[in-house]
This record gives sequence, structure tokens and C-alpha cells, in this order.
Amino acid sequence: MPASTDMQAFQATLSASKNIIAVAGAGLSAASGIPTFRGLGGLWRKYDAIELATPRAFRANPSRSWQFYHYRREAALRATLWQNSRYLQSEAQLSQDRPLLS
Repeated sequence: MPASTDMQAFQATLSASKNIIAVAGAGLSAASGIPTFRGLGGLWRKYDAIELATPRAFRANPSRSWQFYHYRREAALRATLWQNSRYLQSEAQLSQDRPLLS
């Protein structure tokens, strides 16, 4: 099936589906306002992952590691739910007999 930006077609396809698996990457986060790791302006382009997000980094500088994860948590709390995420969430709530894996 070719890619489409038609929201009504997307919703109709999901509504007719027996099972749903949503595979989402950084693009979904970016659309919600959460910084990506590797994309343009991504965190790993500005910071070294080894210096922030590893057990070794935490042992070396716990305060900096906590600040990094606090920044990510705050970004997630400020994020706006993307339109397709809202639809998937509503489908999952309405269709208890149909599994949704995301």
C-alpha cells in the first residue's frame, strides 16, 4: 500500500482492521514536540551519549545524568499528542476486544 496523508482513509483502514500494530519511531516524538536523538538538532548531535546516558556516566557524574533525564521527562510532559496518536489511543479504548500494540 502506498504512503498516504489522507486521515479519513487512515481511520477507515484502522477501523476495519482486526488487529493493530503501530510501529513508531522518532518522527512521532518529533511531531509531538519531543527532541529526537539523531535527527536534525537531535540530542546526540549536541551531546555525547556516553557522557550522559550510560551507567558509567551516571557513576561519574550522577547530577548531570539526572539533569539529562529530567530534561527528557519535562519535554515529554510538555509534548502535545500527535493527531494519529490520539486516534490510536481512542481506538484502543473503544475496542477492548481488538488488541493494539504500539
